[in-house]
Amino acid sequence: MHVLSHDFHEPAFNLACEEYFLTKTKKDIFILWRNNPSVIVGRNQNTQAEIDPEYVRSEGITVMRRITGGGAVFHDLGNICYTFITAHDGPIDFARFCKPMVSVLRGMGLDAHMTGRNDILIGDKKVSGTAQTVKAGRVLHHGTLLYSADLGRLSRALRVNSEKYSGRAVTSVQSRVANVADYLDSPPGVVDFQRRLYDEFLSAEPGNRMYKLTKADLDGISALRASRYDLDEWTFARSGSYNFSGSVRCPAGGLKAELELEDGIIRAISLTGDFFGVEDTSTLATRLIGLQHRPEAVRQILSDRAIERVFAGFTWEQLCQALF
Repeated sequence: MHVLSHDFHEPAFNLACEEYFLTKTKKDIFILWRNNPSVIVGRNQNTQAEIDPEYVRSEGITVMRRITGGGAVFHDLGNICYTFITAHDGPIDFARFCKPMVSVLRGMGLDAHMTGRNDILIGDKKVSGTAQTVKAGRVLHHGTLLYSADLGRLSRALRVNSEKYSGRAVTSVQSRVANVADYLDSPPGVVDFQRRLYDEFLSAEPGNRMYKLTKADLDGISALRASRYDLDEWTFARSGSYNFSGSVRCPAGGLKAELELEDGIIRAISLTGDFFGVEDTSTLATRLIGLQHRPEAVRQILSDRAIERVFAGFTWEQLCQALF
């Protein structure tokens, strides 16, 4: 098996890299990689229902959809991701790929073990979650490995009021999580730990060998990135039909927003409450229909002056509490 570890940290590149080796090559490969701060949602999820949109926007956290199922996860440079890509001729088998990672962690003196949900735990805390997809006789199995991740940012980025959303999309399961570094007496830095993992897997089997990305690889990855992962439609417009309901109460009054959405696009909206304004809400509602249900899309047409005319005394931040 080829063993690859690289220093590209853009989520769009890394997700495209996985898909490239799955669909455009026949190589059996193990990849170690890290992402800049990002939320990576599962293939079947409603993206907006998985994130705190104002928090991820204000913190510059990238949001992106992957090609495997499962729940939303938070990545940062303290989180090491790993990917196995190889031939597949049988049923889905998570244990086949989780066991090598468990073995490496146990070799470091850690009480690592799998659970029935295809997660890896140390003690009773989750340190790794995994997902898979199969295409044309090949399987991609990837997972996170929380090493020194900012768990506070993790909880904020994924925090969401589930009562706001109703629909058929899969929602994430919240788990108790911990960092691997917390269980090591003298934890090395994340880069050194990633190098140790790389060395362990490189020497795990006699046929394993180092792999470096070629120009052809980089060109293929760039093409996939441009056609999928750089597009908002991929991340936000695959959520099916669902409803959203939010409300806010502030000194200027109360507001309730009820939206009907299709693949992340506003199809109908009702704005009610005891607020004051000189412009009717129906005019604003008409302007919002057809927009993506994202703060940056709505903000483009909703200036502070426009907010004041419809919702006198409201700020943009207060309005967001109801709309998103």
